[in-house]
Amino acid sequence: MDFDDMLNEAKAQEAKHGQDPGSGWAMRRPITYLRNYQRYVLEEKLRKVQPTAVTPSPRANKRKQDDAFHQPEAVASSAPPIKPAAKKQKVAKPQSEEIEVSEEELEALENHDIVSGMTEWLENVVKVSKTNKRNIMIKVEKLSQGTGLQVHGWPSDIYFMKGYKVNLSMDFDDMLKEEKAYETKYGKDKSNGWGLRHPVSNLRKYQKYVLEEKLRK
Repeated sequence: MDFDDMLNEAKAQEAKHGQDPGSGWAMRRPITYLRNYQRYVLEEKLRKVQPTAVTPSPRANKRKQDDAFHQPEAVASSAPPIKPAAKKQKVAKPQSEEIEVSEEELEALENHDIVSGMTEWLENVVKVSKTNKRNIMIKVEKLSQGTGLQVHGWPSDIYFMKGYKVNLSMDFDDMLKEEKAYETKYGKDKSNGWGLRHPVSNLRKYQKYVLEEKLRK
């Protein structure tokens, strides 16, 4: 299948029915991983058929490629170029530098214990006040449980990220953009950001801290 077409269709569905409150984890990201895996499989197939001792002429290469694309298991010539399955993502350090992190490294954080780890980080690294720590962690716990956040000033039936268990592998920059879209649609957070923006911002900072610590080791 053409997963690029499928991604375009996903974007069209979001444009028609509204953005995915799960920052793409419900549809866009799984399809992206399918596309990356497809390209990985194709790359492995090409590696197995490539000669190692003799380098054929450009004309012979072209004939072999043309023949390969007419095999039943091959992809049509209009398929996108093959890329590595793991793409590097740039994550900004708190000191305004940047680190490169692969999708696999981010996925490894999926089962990270956000609640206990972030509580310790707020207490011992960031050293916020007890009141601020409590306000942040109440929201983080709800996000990690998938109950979503109800923000002061929004309609009573609107919950941010309801049904999605937030984990440390997620893209919190996208989540903050989604939060701004919600504020545009439903009104500003009357708690001056403590209802949603501050907890998500601290999740992003904690994610960067954990990744930085892993790289140091």
